[in-house]
Amino acid sequence: MDTKNLLTKLKAVFSAEQEIETKFIDIKTMDSRILRVSDMAVEASIVEITEEGEVALLDGEYKLEDGIVLSVKDGMISEIIPATEEEEKEEQEEIVTEMAEEVIDEEVLTDEIIEEEIVKELVSNIKALIEEVATLKSEFTSIKEENKELKTKVEKFSKEPSAESTITKVNFKSEKPKSLLQQMIENK
Repeated sequence: MDTKNLLTKLKAVFSAEQEIETKFIDIKTMDSRILRVSDMAVEASIVEITEEGEVALLDGEYKLEDGIVLSVKDGMISEIIPATEEEEKEEQEEIVTEMAEEVIDEEVLTDEIIEEEIVKELVSNIKALIEEVATLKSEFTSIKEENKELKTKVEKFSKEPSAESTITKVNFKSEKPKSLLQQMIENK
């Protein structure tokens, strides 16, 4: 193989364009802005998608449609704050209310005579179920926290020695039985 062919092949290898596959996640904020993140994790890069293209985000907090809040600093996610239980409860109530309205609408179409008391009872039962779910969620969260605390204590406890060290004093003096004369002298 001559040097010219070798040189041509080397140029081809080093000048070949390499395609890099990059995956992004597009998410929507409460105010309908579209954000693009490389990963939904702390220290992931984040930009806003606009008509002009990708634009760097200003430092601050951005609330997403699902209630999650992203804290952004220097074009990176610095913190992910999950939706609060209150927001989740409101979303659940909205969903249940919509579902109840759909069920009611279907019932009205098939049987146009539905008593108002039955509807109120259904809605109150649904609300009671929502409250029960919220209570169970709250209890579950507290149990998870207790579990986390217990785990921490067990890990701490397992790192401690299994027995405390003790110091025992041993007297190596041998005492000979006292003679009768010594005993009489001590007793005087």
